[in-house]
Amino acid sequence: MAASRRSDDSLPGKPVEAWCPIAPDLIAASVAPKTKSRYERDWQVYRAVLQSKKGVGEFTPQGVLSFIVSQKDGGRSLALVRRQLSAIAFFAGIKGVTDPTKDLRVRRAMKGWERLVPGEKDSRRPIDSKRLVNILGALPQVCWSHYEVQLLQLAYSLAFFGAFRVSELVPNSKMDRQGGIAVDDVVMAAGLLQVRVRRSKTDPLGKGVWVQLRASQGAGYCPVMLMERFMQMRPGCEDNRLLVHEDGTPLTKFQFTRICKRALELLGEDIAHFTSHSFRIGAATTAAELGLSPGAIKRVGRWNSASFERYVRPQLV
Repeated sequence: MAASRRSDDSLPGKPVEAWCPIAPDLIAASVAPKTKSRYERDWQVYRAVLQSKKGVGEFTPQGVLSFIVSQKDGGRSLALVRRQLSAIAFFAGIKGVTDPTKDLRVRRAMKGWERLVPGEKDSRRPIDSKRLVNILGALPQVCWSHYEVQLLQLAYSLAFFGAFRVSELVPNSKMDRQGGIAVDDVVMAAGLLQVRVRRSKTDPLGKGVWVQLRASQGAGYCPVMLMERFMQMRPGCEDNRLLVHEDGTPLTKFQFTRICKRALELLGEDIAHFTSHSFRIGAATTAAELGLSPGAIKRVGRWNSASFERYVRPQLV
């Protein structure tokens, strides 16, 4: 029953290492470093709230419910608390106790919050095929060279048609030696483009998956055609990542998003409603509008659950 009592000793700053005397490094490596760091920060927030709740266990539904109420009353967003509950669930597994976030009362409380505050729903808008065409057409006015136009046109076409996360396509920064699609991850043959994602959010073990994209005849945004065109221009450089600038440095997440927003702004769009994830949202929305089954949509975006349903928003197109 120790797990039901609150104890400062059982609330370490780095619970993965503290609670796993056997193979802590291996268990910690089961999630991406950024995810582990975020979970630990969220756990510290949870810990701080529970320290003010006398007699409430950290791995009990009562503890989680108290935390939810505290966060809601404190003006925290529903999306943030959902993320924090993911951290609690993760550490419950590490501790080897029952996950309190799966309790019916906890799930109903979160559902009730969602119903009471409909305005907190994700306001990001999708970049569908129409917006994609407009963005690609606007790039010559916001990019500084013909090469950069070809680079960004390919990046955005891949992001939409492959429903890629931006972290799968490009690194976070120029100093990041990992992250992004490599030249070796691209195979083209007979109107078919195959792109390998070596590691992703839903594939932390790096098993990898191949994404297949077929040519669209006569379409100026066809990823196969844009890939063929770009590969003829791409410079030979030490960096083997696919999406590189003319000087050989990689296209970064910041650049990917900044140029996209410049194009959207030129088109008269409210850029506050668009992020790099809008391409993935657009892919899910478009697939649903085309009548694809839930299973087919999950395959398009490599979703392991029904979470794709949050991205389908034809009313915002």
